Amino acid sequence: MRTYAKRLWVYHRRFLRLYGLLMIGVYGVYLWHLPTPLSLLLKPLGLHSWSAGLTRASVQVMQGHFSAAWAYNPLIFPLLAFMLSYVFVFPLLPAARRQFDWENQQKGKEKAVFKS
Repeated sequence: MRTYAKRLWVYHRRFLRLYGLLMIGVYGVYLWHLPTPLSLLLKPLGLHSWSAGLTRASVQVMQGHFSAAWAYNPLIFPLLAFMLSYVFVFPLLPAARRQFDWENQQKGKEKAVFKS
C-alpha cells in the first residue's frame, strides 16, 4: 500500500496546482452563475447541450448530495468514474510507469551533464 500511495503522489504532485485551479474554477462558475462557452454558442440556436447542469452537479457531488447531482445532470456519474480511475488507476498502468521512468532518466541525464 505504501508503494501505491508513493506512486500516486509522485505522479500527481506535478499537477497539484492545476487540480486546485480546476476546483476553484468549478466553484466560481457555480457561485457566480457564469455561463459556459458551449451554452453561449448553443443558446441562440435554441439547442440544449449535454453538459447543461454539469458544473452544478459536480459541486453537489463535492458536497455529498448525490441525488441533487443526479437531478442536475446524470452524466456526472460516468464522468466521476472516469476521473477517479484517472487519479487512482492510471498511474499504475505500464504506459504511465514507462513515461515516468523515461522522465526520471532524462532528469538524471540532465543532472549528469550539469555535474561534469
